[in-house]
Amino acid sequence: MLLAIDTATAYMSLALHDDQRVIAESTWVSPNNHTVELAPAVHAMLVRAGIAIDALTALAVAIGPGSYSALRIGVSFAKAVAAARELPLIGMTTLDILSASQHRYPGELIPTAQAGRGRVIAARYTWNAVINRWTRAELMQNWEWAALIAAIEQRATPTWVTGEIDADAEHAGDRRNRRRRRTCDRSSERADYVGRYRFTAAACGLFGERSIGAVARQR
Repeated sequence: MLLAIDTATAYMSLALHDDQRVIAESTWVSPNNHTVELAPAVHAMLVRAGIAIDALTALAVAIGPGSYSALRIGVSFAKAVAAARELPLIGMTTLDILSASQHRYPGELIPTAQAGRGRVIAARYTWNAVINRWTRAELMQNWEWAALIAAIEQRATPTWVTGEIDADAEHAGDRRNRRRRRTCDRSSERADYVGRYRFTAAACGLFGERSIGAVARQR
């Protein structure tokens, strides 16, 4: 049983996944309340699902980009549980999580995460037909929305944008031609996809041995 935790943004998300299906999932808005809400929410989910913490066999956690304070809370909690119970722990990037929530579209996908001060972290993803999912085709970059949208408009193929698309992005986008740019569904059930992606990627060998090995057990 895998516990997935995503605290990268103002939306906090948890899920329990048994490698076949999602057993429980919860996503809610938690602006600046991650410290207070995370541990009780994990406990409540385990109780609601009728699963003892001893039944956990692995953890997965979002590692950003995202809010530094929020990410620190989620990662620290996951590391503490994994270390105490000697469980494997895998970190997933926010953009990988967002891409995992999307179906196949014609063209390319650009997941986005807020970087603060009107900037955004983004990367280009292409569809991998071998494993049937989006995979990152370039390094993540820090953009201003206007510059990112301008770069998208210059691409030869249709491009789909997902993730944290705020008012600044909508305003910048309204000022430009949308011929090559589309906004796709933005699933809020993010921890659900952390679990799904972790199992699928591990089965396909996308994670190295170091990445999915047991977390360091220094006390």
